[in-house]
Amino acid sequence: MLRRILASAKWTAVNLVLLWRHRKEPRKSPGGGPIVFVDLQANPFERYLLLLLLLFRNAGHRIAFKPTTGMLGAWSTTLLQDRFPEAEWRSVPPPGTVLVLTDRPREAPDGAVVRLLDADYFAPPQPGTWRVPMPMVDSVYVFHCEEPRQPPPDDPLHALGRIRIYFSGGFDPAHYSHPAVREVFHCLSRREMNQVLHMHFGTLIEHPKDKATLASSHKPIRLVDRHKDFYVDPIDLRWVLAHSDFLPAFPGVVMPWTHSVVEGMSVGAVPILQFPQLFDPPLQHGVDCLAFKDEDGLVHVVQQALDMDATRIERMRAAAKSYYERHMAPDVVVRRILDPQSGDQRLRLMAEWHSVRLWQRHHAGTRPH
Repeated sequence: MLRRILASAKWTAVNLVLLWRHRKEPRKSPGGGPIVFVDLQANPFERYLLLLLLLFRNAGHRIAFKPTTGMLGAWSTTLLQDRFPEAEWRSVPPPGTVLVLTDRPREAPDGAVVRLLDADYFAPPQPGTWRVPMPMVDSVYVFHCEEPRQPPPDDPLHALGRIRIYFSGGFDPAHYSHPAVREVFHCLSRREMNQVLHMHFGTLIEHPKDKATLASSHKPIRLVDRHKDFYVDPIDLRWVLAHSDFLPAFPGVVMPWTHSVVEGMSVGAVPILQFPQLFDPPLQHGVDCLAFKDEDGLVHVVQQALDMDATRIERMRAAAKSYYERHMAPDVVVRRILDPQSGDQRLRLMAEWHSVRLWQRHHAGTRPH
């Protein structure tokens, strides 16, 4: 309890200083776009409220926050201030508000809809609730690189060929061996998946140390450790993923998947994953994903991906991209949340550790679905 109080006091001070600095800086005219008003008593959503609001800003909306004690006392609010220095801080919804995001029932301003944000992300589906899809990493929306861009002719990735199986990210066992992935979600951890791949397909795996090796390798599986190999920047990553047939959906630190699975599907990379049921609607094995349940299943679907003929690969790539465009694309998410007829009164928004703890507290012993 004392630690929480001290942490809240610390982040309140930090957020107040940031707010003061932003108000002292010259500000651009906010323009006349519709407003999303955030009225939260607490902000446990880590990066995911930021990501949701980026979708709205990119769609032409302005952002306004209510300066509640819980909002100012959260670390994640510092992320919001960093990305939205132009945001207004108001005690009531400003004129032009079309959406209120809140964590408690309240009346809707004229012409606006109210959506309740709920951090119990992995709870079973219920009428009137919608699990907001996992987004891509924030840099994709900040740098507007949703569409793959071909590198210049002098870049080794300019003439990149097709890669059968690709992933880039961290592989540090100290970060990616947390027991929550197995105990809560009954999934292999990233470390365990990586070990299985190297045990059964080691001779087929390339760990490129630079872009030239990534582009020139003839090995069908290319795994890039961003710390030990090299860092693939977000713009290059979109191009590489667009040339990848399959993407192993390695779990995150405490969650069964990360932004990479969405980034891959958005350009047609078919996910190899353990949790098709966590998508809404669920992914379908052999249609828009290759799903497995255990180590033997992982070996089987990876071999299946390696042996698959070009016609079926193209069919699955098209299905994965179509799923993204119909259910996960930013414009789809924004339209559904704003639609007063959608019936989605409660939005389940990822809150990482907090969401995992809520699942453990309320649903111990069962598997998320």
